[in-house]
Amino acid sequence: MICSRAHFVIIVLTIIGTRSALGALAQVAGPIHNPANGHDYYLLGPGGWSDGEAQAVSQFHGHLATVRSASENDWIHDTFGPLTGRPGVGLWIGFSDALNEGNWVWSSGEPAGYSNWNPLASEPNGGGDENYAWLYYWPASTTDRKWNDSDAPNHDQFAVVEVPEPTAIGCFLMTLCAKRRFGRRSRRANVSPAAPPRFQRSAAPPSPVA
Repeated sequence: MICSRAHFVIIVLTIIGTRSALGALAQVAGPIHNPANGHDYYLLGPGGWSDGEAQAVSQFHGHLATVRSASENDWIHDTFGPLTGRPGVGLWIGFSDALNEGNWVWSSGEPAGYSNWNPLASEPNGGGDENYAWLYYWPASTTDRKWNDSDAPNHDQFAVVEVPEPTAIGCFLMTLCAKRRFGRRSRRANVSPAAPPRFQRSAAPPSPVA
């Protein structure tokens, strides 16, 4: 899996920087498999968006969750919201406009399409001070399942990490790595020990004369 996502790791760590081990979020749950898309998910927290994304990359070789449809939004909400034990909490997802205000992008690099901002609060409404999105788990509120923009250091929320299945190029690279490792082991196993030195026989002594 590492081979298939090495380029994502380099890009994300360049953008957000290497995070201190002191900023590590606790792993609350996971892996939890989503059969609809074949991806595994983890719940971390509580903590901030940047710490959650950095840990998603360094520990799980994934990213904060990308939400591609209403069904995925509901699955994340219904699966991870109750695990927080705190109705009224937010679930960090990988949506951010920190690099370019107003241009919301996924940390996974996937194109932006589906969104579920809270229309009653005119979200996203934070301007340059609130550049990171969370999904509300708040069953008793009209904001439930909707998205809110907030500041990254907000440590009261939980982070949903998504680890996608290997891509075709990733599978190729992993297979290539495995073949090279196997080849090196095979060559070492097939090396024959050095043959003992061969000695020439001395000529037979002449027959005695009768």
